[in-house]
Amino acid sequence: MILPLAIALSALVHDSAVTKSPDSLRLVLPRTAHRPVLDGVLDDAVWKDAAQLRDFIQGEPKNQAPPLQPSIGYVAYDSEYFYFAFRAYEREPSAIRSTIFPRERGGEADDRVTILLDTFLDRRRVFEFMSTPKGIQADGIKLEGQPGDRSPDFVWYSAGRVDDEGWVVEMMIPWASLRFPARDPLSIGFNAVRVYGRNGEKDSWAPRRKGNPCDLCQEGVFTGITGISTRRAIDLYPYVAASQLGARSFGRDSVFRDERYYGSQPPLGFSRASPRVALGADLRIPLTSALVLNATLNPDFSQVEADDDQIRTNQRFTLFQSERRPFFLEGRDAFESGYSDEDRGSLGSIFYSRAIVDPDAGLRAVSKQNGLTLAGMYARDHSPAHFYYQGYESSGFLPLEQFQADVVAARARKDLLADSYAAVSVLGRRLSDASNTVLSSDFSLRRGQIIFSGEGAGSSDRSPFAPLQNKRLDGVSRSGRFYRAKVSRSGHSFGYNLSAGGTDSLFRDQLGRFARVGVEQFSGRIDFTQYPNNKILQRIEEGVSAKRVNRFRGGLLDFEINPRMSFQFQRQTSLTLVPRLQRATLFERPVDAAGTFMDFKSEPARRFGFGGTLYIGGREIVDPSNPRAGKGYVANLRATLRPVQQASIELRGQRSTHVDHWGDPLLDDARILRMQGTYQFARAMGLRIIAEHSNQFSSLVSNPLYRRTVRNAFSGLFSYELGPASFLYVGYNEGEQEFYAPVVRMDQSLKTGSQLFMKLSYLFRR
Repeated sequence: MILPLAIALSALVHDSAVTKSPDSLRLVLPRTAHRPVLDGVLDDAVWKDAAQLRDFIQGEPKNQAPPLQPSIGYVAYDSEYFYFAFRAYEREPSAIRSTIFPRERGGEADDRVTILLDTFLDRRRVFEFMSTPKGIQADGIKLEGQPGDRSPDFVWYSAGRVDDEGWVVEMMIPWASLRFPARDPLSIGFNAVRVYGRNGEKDSWAPRRKGNPCDLCQEGVFTGITGISTRRAIDLYPYVAASQLGARSFGRDSVFRDERYYGSQPPLGFSRASPRVALGADLRIPLTSALVLNATLNPDFSQVEADDDQIRTNQRFTLFQSERRPFFLEGRDAFESGYSDEDRGSLGSIFYSRAIVDPDAGLRAVSKQNGLTLAGMYARDHSPAHFYYQGYESSGFLPLEQFQADVVAARARKDLLADSYAAVSVLGRRLSDASNTVLSSDFSLRRGQIIFSGEGAGSSDRSPFAPLQNKRLDGVSRSGRFYRAKVSRSGHSFGYNLSAGGTDSLFRDQLGRFARVGVEQFSGRIDFTQYPNNKILQRIEEGVSAKRVNRFRGGLLDFEINPRMSFQFQRQTSLTLVPRLQRATLFERPVDAAGTFMDFKSEPARRFGFGGTLYIGGREIVDPSNPRAGKGYVANLRATLRPVQQASIELRGQRSTHVDHWGDPLLDDARILRMQGTYQFARAMGLRIIAEHSNQFSSLVSNPLYRRTVRNAFSGLFSYELGPASFLYVGYNEGEQEFYAPVVRMDQSLKTGSQLFMKLSYLFRR
């Protein structure tokens, strides 16, 4: 039914193929004796010396078609810098989307250009440098077969300008910010991609063909690069931070309600501590052009945006957060396998850096040479966490504030054949008399459009012994195993994915991300794609996925069947519909539910965008005494307003409800509203304000005092960029909670914590 409908809607047209000869994509990179003034005007002598990149080819939404507008790139180098400039012509300058926002905190709907530098010319890992027409930067690392990682921050320079002909960007990238093999002459892979904010079109210098199983293989090559300075720049990032903390104290009491006594902690007074000053530093030492050593002492994460509040009602498993801390972001790709934290539907990931909760110090080294990548990391964790599991039914974690842990992680990866690899990893943590060790290996083998990958691990764990603190800290030793394998095919119009994996009940990875253990999972997906490329539709995808979860070496626990249909419309608008049939085993009882999932997103204009997800229908009710299926919905909505080019307001709302039947009283209800406003006074100076309200209720909580939790949070951050990787931050955070009778009056909201801080960090490079 789905496929015939898609074919009827698509009215397929044949894209006129445009291509280039391999010789046209192989250039001798010219050396220049001139350094540009970055002002968005192409009047510098360096651009007269530069090689010109013309005849860009559209890869999205049409496949290898002529571009909407012409573009020209300019490339050159000297011993210190790689130079790139870009002229994007535009017949309708009013259609250019370009706003002002904090570095890497916007621009999804802006016009932009991205250059990809494959410095090892291995078509496996590239540096990405992106700039908008205003010269605002984003950068990161792209690994073949994985989404781009925008978390690393490199030192480089850019400027942009919008004019009557379109827009211009100029870039200077220090060779000292890159890693590359010690060769002279040096050859590197390169591509430049222009993105139109209004419709998502992507034009590239080296043609990019839809369905090509190797995305990074589609690049040009610059040869003849000689005389790059061998001086290895040492980066020192010292910081000084001052802060004042406030906190509310709590007492112990009991309350008589419903003919029972309930323990409680009534709120007492709020007090502020004396101001304190902290010093620390990050250090980056390139021992060779391919080996980099990073160290951190007393890292301070006060300026990092707070984690979003998460829905905690009706949950069976541990909730995980995304990594945002700078020390763990840079170079993290060297420690992770092809199964990342974001690999949806997977059992988990071997390494989860957020398991290192509060590091006092850290050391990291990463080397890549002759196809061999070596990575090692040590951290001293001041407040580790302990993951625990109750069979396959539920999981959670316990903070171990009275312990300190030594953490090590190491990984070796060897590139094989043209685009395959094999790797081994070891993770270890020791605290007091407890320890955890995980040994793993993984590989990926590509043959044409087919990729076969696998991973296996074994763990040895000894739990901390502190039964008086928590009975789950039992001091027991456990050893377990984990495996998974996947085969997938990518193509222009057809793709599939088959996977299997499992962990036995004794597997423990205290530095990994596993929601549950003692299960095996088998899943498959098949997809079909059409490209109408008419005035309404760009792309249609339809397919079906299925997942089955068993007890490890046992019978059925859960399954899902999800037919899917997705539409990519013009003007950056998409809609995905997924009917869902599922079974979950809750406390040994099978529970069946059916519903519909919807995902939608639209950026129709430069000043407005919206999107979100919605699931409505049958939902499992996690009630140990009476597990069952009910009704409900989960909604996650977002709207972004850009009233002027230097300001944005983002509103996000989450709502999750459960009832036994439609119209019945709520069993649980979680509502989270978050507003974030930013204003950039200039490219280097901005203000960010975040306000969040969380109201979560569950009737299944046995203690009526804790059935409803209402919290409010506020934070403000002023930032000023003093130079590359150098910032001044001034911020304030505050949290409050509503406490309910009989502990406190029903309508009273009390401040629970606050923090006023200032941080100054500066990059010294020599």
